[in-house]
Amino acid sequence: MLTSKQLCDLSAEAFTDRDQYKTLFQDAYDYTMPTRKGFDQNTDSVGQNRTDKIFDETAVGGVNEFAAHIQSSLIPPFSRWANLTAGNEVPEENREEVNSELKPVTERIFDFIANSNFDQEINEAMLDLAVGTGCLNIQEGDNIDPLRFQAVPLTELALQDGPDGLVDDVHYRRWVKPEHLEIMFPNMPPETLEVVKNRSGGKRIELIQSTLRDRKKSNLRHWDYAAHLPGVQTTLASEQYEGRGANPWVIFRWSKAAGETYGRGPVISALPAIRTANLVVQLILENADMAVTGMYQADDDGVINPDSIVLRPGIIIPRAPGSSIEPLAPAARFDVGQLVLDDMRHNIRKALFNQNLGRPHEATPMSALEIAERMAALAQEIGPAFGRLMKEMVEPVIQRVVYILKKRNLIELPTIDGRTIKVQSQSPLATAQRMQDVNNMDAFMQRIGGIFGPQVTQVLIDQDIAAKWYAEKQQISMDVLRSPEKQKELIEATVGQLAPVLEQQGGGGGQPI
Repeated sequence: MLTSKQLCDLSAEAFTDRDQYKTLFQDAYDYTMPTRKGFDQNTDSVGQNRTDKIFDETAVGGVNEFAAHIQSSLIPPFSRWANLTAGNEVPEENREEVNSELKPVTERIFDFIANSNFDQEINEAMLDLAVGTGCLNIQEGDNIDPLRFQAVPLTELALQDGPDGLVDDVHYRRWVKPEHLEIMFPNMPPETLEVVKNRSGGKRIELIQSTLRDRKKSNLRHWDYAAHLPGVQTTLASEQYEGRGANPWVIFRWSKAAGETYGRGPVISALPAIRTANLVVQLILENADMAVTGMYQADDDGVINPDSIVLRPGIIIPRAPGSSIEPLAPAARFDVGQLVLDDMRHNIRKALFNQNLGRPHEATPMSALEIAERMAALAQEIGPAFGRLMKEMVEPVIQRVVYILKKRNLIELPTIDGRTIKVQSQSPLATAQRMQDVNNMDAFMQRIGGIFGPQVTQVLIDQDIAAKWYAEKQQISMDVLRSPEKQKELIEATVGQLAPVLEQQGGGGGQPI
């Protein structure tokens, strides 16, 4: 395990690297989430007004809509948005049995997730994802709530990735009260607490919790955790995490530039339009101020003092005989600003995907077909981001939840090593992507039937396999399909019922069917 000084040096280096993005990320937060605490870590700024830069609220509302849309499309609240299914290494003849065993386990997992604070915290993390990087910390809870989720903003984190581009190290910096340390770390030596209280002077003290991946152990997932105080260079607690799902941190990024650790979200792409829209609205307001109060010129006769003139309704401004105060016409009307503003707002909404599922409130409600088409368009636009979020958010969340529930003996699961069991997304967005395969199959069936006829189609297509394929693609429970044994029984019963009718028709001299 590293010493406290080594931990302090590593965390300081990580936060120094993060500060290279500080100006960019701070602008993104200032224009879209002004109520969020900034990167300055100044506790005196808590509760202050941070909306001075905001003149146009399009981006502020757009980020909230973005978070709500992505959450409802990828991990909708109070629904099962993923399935545990048999992996590719499970023999084909055993997959159906394994899937039937995993079905109640999946339902139990999502019962625990629905009863936790996941939906509230993931929405906060989605707001950070709009800038580029979202983060969840998943810890064990108590006997009533075994899962405890916490969204941690990027302003409190420093990340470092490994050679494969995955996030290896996470440094979480907080400012805590000294008396809270003995609650957070009950095994902390009393003399250490006394030193902390003396040096802090009753103020909050810096606490850094570092989770570092050990790459020396090949083919293993191993992390070292340590909580340390840089101010006194003291380690308060240490722990080791081993296995898939053991790491409590889930870091997910919208997109990532080559050579960078932190993600870049749609807010970063829309930042020029956001700045322009704010500037245009500011200029429009200034022009409106001049239009209301007006501009005037007066003779410099030594009597009229411009500094003492107040323009308000009903005011009487004295002037000397022969002097005058005359209004000035503005140089031009500012109607062109509205044209620029409309374009910038359109670009902001497009960048934040607010137009795919959004609709004016006075319009008629969307039909199911329209919702499906809009969802398909959204799936096509965010396809690359969807794949990254599946690998960096959906699968790690399920793996961490399974790890905690197995540890507490709340579920029984053979293994979850990425081979025997895999996580399959069941979100509306994933379903929309799979519907393209369904449309292709429908077109194929129609073409075969149109060319060769329905009789040949029934010969070529295995109806049992086709029905299971459709059910799987559209996330329909296999329970609605009859087993091969029941299908055989039904066919035999049907033939038995038709046999007397056929015999009667044949005996009566009619044409056989």
